[in-house]
Amino acid sequence: MSPQWGSWNFSGEPGNPAHLEQVIERLYSLGPDRVRRVSSPGLDILHSAFCTTRESHLEEQPYVGASGALVLWDGRLDNSAELRRALPGQLPHGTPDGQIVAAALDCRGIDALPQILGDWALSVYQPAKCELILAKDFVGIRPLYYRLTSASVTWSSSLEALLLENARISLSEQYLAAWFTHFPTPDQTPYHEIQAVPPGSFVRIVNGRALIRTYWTFDGVKNIHYKRDEEYEEHFRQVFRESVRRRLRSSHPVVAELSGGMDSSSIVCMADDLISSGMADVPRLDTLSRFDPSDSDWDEQPYFSIIEQKRGRPGYRIDVSRRTRSLPEYLPEEFAATPSAVSDSSGASTQMLEFLRGGGNRVILSGIGGDELLGGVATPIPELADLLVRFRFSSFVRQAAAWSLTWKRPMLGMALEAIEAFLPLWAVGGENYRKPPEWIEPGFAKRNSAAMFAFDHNFRILGPLPSFQSNLVALDSLRRQLASVTPMNPPLEVRYPYLDRDLWTFVCAIPCQQVLRPRQRRSLMRRAMTGIVPAEILGRPNKGFVARGRMLALAMHWPILDELSQNMTTATLGMVDARIFRKVLERARSGQPVPLVAIYRTLTVEGWLRHLTKQLKLPSWSYGFPDQFRSCRASRNIGNSPFQLHASSSQPTAKERWERR
Repeated sequence: MSPQWGSWNFSGEPGNPAHLEQVIERLYSLGPDRVRRVSSPGLDILHSAFCTTRESHLEEQPYVGASGALVLWDGRLDNSAELRRALPGQLPHGTPDGQIVAAALDCRGIDALPQILGDWALSVYQPAKCELILAKDFVGIRPLYYRLTSASVTWSSSLEALLLENARISLSEQYLAAWFTHFPTPDQTPYHEIQAVPPGSFVRIVNGRALIRTYWTFDGVKNIHYKRDEEYEEHFRQVFRESVRRRLRSSHPVVAELSGGMDSSSIVCMADDLISSGMADVPRLDTLSRFDPSDSDWDEQPYFSIIEQKRGRPGYRIDVSRRTRSLPEYLPEEFAATPSAVSDSSGASTQMLEFLRGGGNRVILSGIGGDELLGGVATPIPELADLLVRFRFSSFVRQAAAWSLTWKRPMLGMALEAIEAFLPLWAVGGENYRKPPEWIEPGFAKRNSAAMFAFDHNFRILGPLPSFQSNLVALDSLRRQLASVTPMNPPLEVRYPYLDRDLWTFVCAIPCQQVLRPRQRRSLMRRAMTGIVPAEILGRPNKGFVARGRMLALAMHWPILDELSQNMTTATLGMVDARIFRKVLERARSGQPVPLVAIYRTLTVEGWLRHLTKQLKLPSWSYGFPDQFRSCRASRNIGNSPFQLHASSSQPTAKERWERR
């Protein structure tokens, strides 16, 4: 990731040199290769390079177009040859990605955005038009934030860099509410005054206003139909192979996470096939695996050893059996800008960073997205819903019966579940269908229900097929998850082969029966990867979620939890009922069933708010979010910024939204 930062003062006043030095220091920690500054009256732009491809070593940003536009590019361009051929000039092979993108934008303006494939974020300042364009790819893997006031706009890849400004900051209650159940929307940050550029969209800032537009989305009408299964399998291999090849392009050795599951194993095996055939531009591919021999449910050694044997060399292994079971915590010497910046005291993170430094790796391949895209979460409801809207009732009955046998559930109940998927949730479950964790204060949950229950949805009868709608919900979940990822220190570029736009376009356009079938989870992937991935991996049972470590941590750290539950910041702010939360913790301590994920999310929010209190030297939290919302001024803060909290506006209920449609 090559971070960027810019500040545009609409009146033309110069920036603060001391502030710029702070920003440069922050950006240099993320992009240590070189830092370049460009300034003009009212404008300061910084680009910090973190080179991961051969072409990026030649970059000098920002690029200046023929129109005078300044372009800052942070990304990996996957279709550079295609874009070069479409341009009127002859850009030579090996031209840096950012220069190709700058030429395309200079030629076609924002109409070029849909043609840019890869993981990227960019900004375009156009002095002739007095406007700024900020944009991100369709998933939003690269971060890009902005802060707009009536006098100026500041943007950056680093959230911390925007917090260095000498300006008022307030926390978003809606953002924190989403953390209790899932993740906030990708356009949100914990700070009310700072927004993130949404995925697949651009933000145009002109005349002191921000106009947000979506430049690309999936075509819900386009469908791909073949006569034989083999044709789907061949097409999948092609797009998956291309996705992996794109993410192998690197001037440094690449490391792939290898868990022994189907997703990571498929990436490694396909990458090896590309390297052996001379089709991958990468010096070397290493693997990194974690294992726990003390826990039979989480010992992946037998599986990733199969892949290592196939490769003919061992990978780097981290034994996590001796890790310290810990609660969510934050390093006191570092400022955590988001709740996701939880420190790792297990030692596994330190081992991984030592391995990466020793091997010269700057790029890591992750298998995130495979489950969501390729049927890892097995549910027949989208398929049955597709058959209903197409009036294929005989096929509906036949498939419902097949799934009933697979799941050992009554066929009638499964059929009713598919029908209910079209009904508004308030009508199916009554007014109490939304059930937050029992310790969440009712008023807080009601006020922020839209944020806490963003994934409660029903299928629409008109428009794209329900299976297509389900894919978009899965993509939204991934976007939220990735928007909450904290940049690694030292820097490391994470690439996701299962989040390739062409791959998603293909899977969203084929019949869902190809992806998932009764008694054949991940049907398409298993069939297509036969002969590439060892049969032992393709035929292994589903990897389960292991919660034993979290249960042990709650028991081991009971004295800390006991003290915490008696003096909770989240309780003071009216978000959590500490008395009920303590009772739930006591049940967990005794080994009773409890919602562990929700408990840890609550502990994360609590720990982060306490971290802010210490970092910013805030006074005691003796006020609440709801009606009487008071400002909180800091005696010491980031960039000398006064700090306050901001309540979210009330959100409509699901019933109200349904009635408005």
